[in-house]
Amino acid sequence: MLLYQNNTQQFKKDVLNNRIADLMKERFESAFGRRVNISEYNSWNNSCQHVKNVIETAGLTDNMLCLEYEVPYNTGRIDCMLFGCSENGKSHAVLMELKQWSFVDEVDDEDNVIETFVAGRNRKVPHPSQQIEGYHHHLVSFVTIFETEEDFDLYSCAYCHNYAKDPGRGLFAERFNALVDKFPVFTKDDVLSLANKLKFLLGKGNGFEIFNRFMQSPVRPSQKLLEEASKIVNENKAVFSLLNEQLVAKNVIMSKVRQAKKKGLKSVVVVHGGPGTGKTVIALNVLADLARKNKSVFYGCKSKPFRAALEKIVGPKSRILFSNLSRFLPSKIEEGSIDVVLIDEAHRIAKKSNSQYTKREDRTDMPQIDQVIRSSKTAVFFIDDNQVVRSQEVGSSDLIKDAAERFEAIYEDIQLVSQFRCAGSDNYLDWLEYVLGYKEKPIDLPKEERFEFKIFDDPNELYEVIKNHESKKANSARLVAGYCWPWSKTLNPDGTLIKDVVILEHNFAMPWEAQDKYPGKIAKGIPKWFQWAYQTGGVNQVGCIYTAQGFEFDYIGVIIGPDLKYDKQNDCLSFDVGATCDPTLRKDIKNFDTYAKNIYRVLMTRGMKGCYVYFCDKEVENYFKKHIKGDPYYQKPLMVSDIVPEDEQILISVESEIEEHLKYTESLPVYTMEAACGAFGEGKLVEKEGWIKADRTGLHRNMFVVRASGKSMEPRIKDGDHCIFKFPVVGSRQNKIVLVQHLSTTDETGCRYSIKKYTSKKTFNADGTWQHEQIVLNPLNAKFDPIVIDNAEDGEFMVVAEFVDVII
Repeated sequence: MLLYQNNTQQFKKDVLNNRIADLMKERFESAFGRRVNISEYNSWNNSCQHVKNVIETAGLTDNMLCLEYEVPYNTGRIDCMLFGCSENGKSHAVLMELKQWSFVDEVDDEDNVIETFVAGRNRKVPHPSQQIEGYHHHLVSFVTIFETEEDFDLYSCAYCHNYAKDPGRGLFAERFNALVDKFPVFTKDDVLSLANKLKFLLGKGNGFEIFNRFMQSPVRPSQKLLEEASKIVNENKAVFSLLNEQLVAKNVIMSKVRQAKKKGLKSVVVVHGGPGTGKTVIALNVLADLARKNKSVFYGCKSKPFRAALEKIVGPKSRILFSNLSRFLPSKIEEGSIDVVLIDEAHRIAKKSNSQYTKREDRTDMPQIDQVIRSSKTAVFFIDDNQVVRSQEVGSSDLIKDAAERFEAIYEDIQLVSQFRCAGSDNYLDWLEYVLGYKEKPIDLPKEERFEFKIFDDPNELYEVIKNHESKKANSARLVAGYCWPWSKTLNPDGTLIKDVVILEHNFAMPWEAQDKYPGKIAKGIPKWFQWAYQTGGVNQVGCIYTAQGFEFDYIGVIIGPDLKYDKQNDCLSFDVGATCDPTLRKDIKNFDTYAKNIYRVLMTRGMKGCYVYFCDKEVENYFKKHIKGDPYYQKPLMVSDIVPEDEQILISVESEIEEHLKYTESLPVYTMEAACGAFGEGKLVEKEGWIKADRTGLHRNMFVVRASGKSMEPRIKDGDHCIFKFPVVGSRQNKIVLVQHLSTTDETGCRYSIKKYTSKKTFNADGTWQHEQIVLNPLNAKFDPIVIDNAEDGEFMVVAEFVDVII
């Protein structure tokens, strides 16, 4: 569809007689049933005057021109296209993006983005060459004449007719050079240059015939585009290979495609599968095979983070085959014009496609599921009915089946069973679904060495393990949480993210992933919200269900928020809508339990090798624990060798003496536990074992090192670790890891000096004084018992120093 088409002679007359904008307005209102915005009307008047001047200067008399050409499979419109023949007899279409900008500012740290005055205020927008590149690639990829006719070329440029060229600045800043070289920008100073270029490309005329060939060319994904998508998948067979029922699913889909071709039958295929059953892998394999067969095929998914990650894999040439679920609007796609549509995460299908960004002419009451089935000969839906996490998402097996019946389509159901996430452990997934309340048959978690499930007492320790895994393999580990903390819409003064996810009892604080927009400038190194899963900076933020869904990592850390509760009366889990900070879920109290249950199921199945969990509610933690049978692997000590390969482990040496200037600047003194308690607890003069290098800043004379003994503090502190301590302990000791002397009892090693996590209960007197009722020294490893000390004021107990870090 386009708003204006005519030969260049008539176009010049329409502009000269001030009719051009009125003709376009009349066509617009007829096509879309609404009035034209006055600013758009004025822009047509203004820009067409400048286009007329360039055409006259170039002497183009036998050419065709069209305005506001609608891009295939897209909602964008190209401002101006010209058609004609060059001196060498080659046919050309010229794509010209028209801009009225008179000034432009560069935007720091954002690729190919500038700031200018648009729609009443300054806005960040793509550099015009970037915008043209997208249009250019889209036309070449979908209008088949550019592939089938060697003598038909497309030239694309921008004409900023009010902009004064300023070399090295604005649109012509050095960092835009490569882009502008490829897709040129002409300014008000370049009228002759642009006219000469158009004369060279179009000067031989014959525009009407060339325009008709372009308009009558079939619109479908080009063979080159499809080959590129197929190549990406086929070159990554280790990632995209299929097994077992995945192969069955693929064969059924391909069979339906053949039937659609032979018999003209519309088909709907639903592929059911839980987490990690390979739904996306099947979709990409099918896409690759169909692309190789030159079928028109599209992949649709609502999740922007997941689509962005897939687009990164397939590259810029193939990414236009990937889209959200709003691509299939009846105003854009003819019924049955697409051979195959592959809808991943189909449980996220919405009721309608209309949004605040949908143009009035594209709005429709047709359900989104109907739009997808209508547009295709074969529609394939990959779904997990237990992954619906909000009320706007209505996708379900029943919804799809009902829609298929409305279209009288052949319906096929496929069930995937084998799962490849969670180290392929069906036991873990079955156990999790039982504990969360999906299944009634009791299932206890067996010892399963293939998959590591571990419960942590401290979120800081959980996060340390996640960071260790991430340091060894980029984007292999992430921390996520239930949406039980507010999500700030502003930044810190330095542009960093506000630490919203706070657990006070452990002094834990981290930010959520970034919001879509902030009023200020975000600091460098912070990924955009939809990049959290696949950019390395994502490990520094806590992800939520909306950024984690669809992804998998080697290791996932999950903070179970206070929205998950334990129901003592019924001995099961319950859910507290009052604890959620998700505004969408708060609006649907009736279904909150289902959504919250689905959310934690999704979050706890993102790991391929392990899932580490911290529970805000200890009753919930105990409920999980009581369903772990025998000697569960979550208690298995996490050894250095689990994180650091043996050949990378560093041997720490203790020097008997070092140069004076290195003491307390690069190195700290080493003591036995007994000696340290004597020196720093009782002020005794004791001998140190030597000096050890501590590779960290902020060392001072109140610091020392002792060597840990035993496994009770694993995984945070391992047997034999050299631990830095500082004294005295400032402020509350509650929940801090400390070095203690307990002369009235011994620890698991038979020693009266220990490193433990300190908690205490106090008794308050009427006069305002207090005394300890009980002190508990807790191990971090659940295989060991705490040390309980009553009557702690009798002089037999002393907190000596506070743990700082382990030297590695």
